Amino acid sequence: MIVTAHSEAGPRADNQDAYHLGGTLRLGDEPVPDASRGRVVLMADGMGGAAAGEEASRAACDAAAREFYRCTADDPGLRLVSAFDAAHSQIRDLVREDPRREGMGTTLVALALDAPLPACQCGHLTDARMGYKPDAEAARKAIGPHHTPIRCTRYAKHAGLSRCGITVANVGDSRCYFGSRAVDGSLNLRQVTEDHSVVGKGLRRGRITAEQAARSPVRHVVTRAVGTRGGPPDVDVFQLSCLPGDVLILCSDGLWEALDEGRLRELLEDPAVDAERLVREALPRATDNATAVLVRV
Repeated sequence: MIVTAHSEAGPRADNQDAYHLGGTLRLGDEPVPDASRGRVVLMADGMGGAAAGEEASRAACDAAAREFYRCTADDPGLRLVSAFDAAHSQIRDLVREDPRREGMGTTLVALALDAPLPACQCGHLTDARMGYKPDAEAARKAIGPHHTPIRCTRYAKHAGLSRCGITVANVGDSRCYFGSRAVDGSLNLRQVTEDHSVVGKGLRRGRITAEQAARSPVRHVVTRAVGTRGGPPDVDVFQLSCLPGDVLILCSDGLWEALDEGRLRELLEDPAVDAERLVREALPRATDNATAVLVRV
């Protein structure tokens, strides 16, 4: 598994995006536990003014990574929810220290890599979506019946290949894309996460078109964020089973607004393309900070 990342301020004076690639952390005076139960990759896009947004995204990545490794839950989805809660609490603590920071917050999208996944009834690993509610104790328990199993024909065709489990979580409009290799070797790219934004909600309800969303003056207004006033936000969690040759991308809106899915797919067909190449491709059309984290399985 190869993980690369790159971030540029683009046309902005400051870069409020941040990422964490699962590198070395320390918990106080002690190193983090080994990553035998998976490692976490994170990407955040801060808000609340230049200084506050930059601080929020970095604080969220740091707090979420530490909590992911601290958490003793076996389910990687629950560990990610706990990590998002810790990120929210860290930002709220910063606001309490200085009330002038009120309004700071961040999007957050994460991958738990190399973690074991449950199996569906036919015995294959599934692509499944689960909605965790951080304030609901029931969502802290094993997911079991909340799985939404799908047909596993893809995995049957790839019998004998090594599979790895990846769990995705998000709040806000930073995205995760998943590119799966078809039997003929072509790449099928799809957006895994849903945008928690005003225009995202309008698109899902059929009230606006994609063209209208792209021009909307409120296209950057999110409906969920980590660290803003109120309790911890609801976290969407997805589970994926990946095969060699698959790819995943975490990216901020500065990148996905500048590169449509068709162009992303075209670039990712080339195994030599890394995160820096994706960001460089986006910069001429970017209107915001552009960040990409690319995972090649």
